[in-house]
Amino acid sequence: MLRVASCCLLSLLAVHSAAAQDRVTYLDRSSKTGATLLKSGTITGEDPGKVTLSSGDARRSDVPVSDVIDIAYDSEPTAEMNAARTAERERKYDVALAGYTDAMKKSPSDKKLLRRHLEYKSAEMRTAQADAGVNPAAALDALRQFIKAHPDSRQSLAAYDSLGRLLVIARQPVNEVVEALAGVRSKYGTDSKEVAQPL
Repeated sequence: MLRVASCCLLSLLAVHSAAAQDRVTYLDRSSKTGATLLKSGTITGEDPGKVTLSSGDARRSDVPVSDVIDIAYDSEPTAEMNAARTAERERKYDVALAGYTDAMKKSPSDKKLLRRHLEYKSAEMRTAQADAGVNPAAALDALRQFIKAHPDSRQSLAAYDSLGRLLVIARQPVNEVVEALAGVRSKYGTDSKEVAQPL
């Protein structure tokens, strides 16, 4: 009886640990059809060039940021994230922004990569609102705050791109973006061909 109970407990722990993994959906560059792949594991690092995962057998793999389609973090609040992602796909940016805001409220404070992702998604939704005709001031502020707080994040190049584009549309100088991109390029350009591309 004790042996059966121990086996059941070990099985539950194995299922829980297998389920509690980060999942990275990314573009398969070797596919001619634009297929996507999924890697699961623990994200051990993110920077402007790559996302690094460690699998259960201690193998490490890097996914280029330019290939990442989405990341589902192991501790994300599922209901809020699913609702926000659905609203984003349906281009209901106000609803998506509210969903990502709710997810942030329910995210553990020690899950820094998840919280950073949610901060970026909020800035991205404000950018989408600005693209749809809403005053871009909130998007510009959100992007600047994100970049200031997370200049070396995997989302930084996309944030700089959005910020630069909105500044051009608003007929404002883009010097801050050009200088920041040059800094990212000098820091990460040797590790990532996407980051190393000329400005």
